[in-house]
Amino acid sequence: MSRWMMLTCVAGLLLVSAPASAQYIGIFLDPNASSCAADVGPAPRVDLHLIAVLGGDVPELTGTEFRIVGAPESWTPQNVLWVPDVESVFSVGNPIFPNHPYDEGGVAVIFSTCQTGGTSHRVTLGRIVLLGPPTADNVHLKVVTTGIYGSRVPCPAVTRCDAPAYSYACVGGGEVVLNGPAPASCQVAVEERTWTSIKSLYL
Repeated sequence: MSRWMMLTCVAGLLLVSAPASAQYIGIFLDPNASSCAADVGPAPRVDLHLIAVLGGDVPELTGTEFRIVGAPESWTPQNVLWVPDVESVFSVGNPIFPNHPYDEGGVAVIFSTCQTGGTSHRVTLGRIVLLGPPTADNVHLKVVTTGIYGSRVPCPAVTRCDAPAYSYACVGGGEVVLNGPAPASCQVAVEERTWTSIKSLYL
């Protein structure tokens, strides 16, 4: 495939995968997705729930790709664990810690069937389990685009239930604040990349 054809395909993908601001992948203190702030303190264990909030033009999904930024340097894979949801059939990567020195981290979570979240329109993706890691004041964790090596997804994303294509849809990212004031909203703006930065991946 020529470089021009590849750029054309990417441009088309960006056009059909515009961000859906009403839908997002959030980080919550409870499985009902009602709180995104907490005083962690010296608690031996705290669960942070990763939940896809669906609706509008993204009412269902078969998978997700995202990563989390803002973790303190005192957090390590030994005191902060990623636990995929039991309903998922495949999870690769880690949303906080890179698996290899050549990527920025991120996780892909896949389900065997289409997920709608039922009447709540919320799909649980997994948990970040804090096993008493030292946590400073005013820690902001945010969901952004994946940094998995080779990924071409320019945003937090879900895969649609349009087999066999399983096309991507950009969604918003969530935020949780630890040991600080609650954010104005549990959702933050979609992390966007310019056409120039996307084009550079193929040049």
